[in-house]
Amino acid sequence: GKDFAKYWVHNGFVQIDSGKMSKSLGNFKTIRDILHSWDPEVLRLFLLSRHYRSPIDFSLDGMEEVEKDSKRQYETLARMSAEFALPAPSGGKIAPGTREEFATLAKARNEALDDDLNTAAALGHANGLFRLAGRILDDKALRKNAGGRELLHDIHKEMLSLGSVLGLW
Repeated sequence: GKDFAKYWVHNGFVQIDSGKMSKSLGNFKTIRDILHSWDPEVLRLFLLSRHYRSPIDFSLDGMEEVEKDSKRQYETLARMSAEFALPAPSGGKIAPGTREEFATLAKARNEALDDDLNTAAALGHANGLFRLAGRILDDKALRKNAGGRELLHDIHKEMLSLGSVLGLW
């Protein structure tokens, strides 16, 4: 009694180590095979890090890189959450241009999704937001002032928003 799908997208071919994937070549992998070795979220992040219409070149190196990115992202989110558990600071300002950097990355992320569902570009901008959060968290003076804490909250909100859209984090 419900619609099966509202949208249909045609993806690019999946390749293995830059070559054609086929049973006859013996390099055929199923999702089930991949999930024996990799977390499903790592596979999702790997697939989303390519534009859906581009060929997807599946490789172990690519999966390992995405797994490292995923761990770093989760660590940054956990560090932000831990920071929010501390008493809220008062006073202080953030470095000039930091708030603008956040706004630019957040806007670019949204524009990428609006541009033919370009998840690869959106995740690239999200990585920029994770790096910005890491800089704030690593700078004791910055994270201990109200401006830095407010910006961390905004970055955290952006990450959770994107994560809910893409099924990540």
